[in-house]
Amino acid sequence: GEEATEAGSVAAWDPDDTSHGAEVERRVYSEVLVPLDPPEEAEVAEIGIQTATHRTAEILNEEFHWIRPRSDTRGWRDTLYNYVREEGIYEPHGEAEAAQLAEKYLGEYATNEVVSQLVGKLERMNRVRAKRLDESPERLVVGNGILDLTTGKLSKHTPGEFHRTRLDVEWNPDAEVGAIDEFLNEVVDGKDVDRLYRFVAHTLYK
Repeated sequence: GEEATEAGSVAAWDPDDTSHGAEVERRVYSEVLVPLDPPEEAEVAEIGIQTATHRTAEILNEEFHWIRPRSDTRGWRDTLYNYVREEGIYEPHGEAEAAQLAEKYLGEYATNEVVSQLVGKLERMNRVRAKRLDESPERLVVGNGILDLTTGKLSKHTPGEFHRTRLDVEWNPDAEVGAIDEFLNEVVDGKDVDRLYRFVAHTLYK
């Protein structure tokens, strides 16, 4: 595969690696690092650090998912959020995530000033109104997707829905609850068992 610049700004990548991280690395290398730090035979760099920072912000904005709620948005912090693919939710660690990505892909160019500007650009690119962040209360993120508590339908995790919390269990409509059912029938009259289940179920609503 192609190698990094002599300055060692980014590690070489394998062109056969189709993972998301490899694609981001390829883009930053070809669109930012090479124009910023060209081969020795080139007389001058094609871009400066300001343009490089802006291009990096555009790449990170296209390859990852971020949101920056307004300060008056109920339930959301006044900070940059990043979407965590493995969890299916947005977490308020966008600044730290952007800094780590900058360090990973920009190397020595990831100065405090560059990272600060990068975070600021991502925030401005991803301002969202409070109304967009109001998800239906019956939509619950679980381990294997997003469960509609009304219909029982499971859909895939998606950054297109703005969730902040998840239940760390997988939805299984065929799960056996014999022991729980037996216990509830012991402590209340049989006709009240469904009511107890409903009490528990309502705690899952946001």
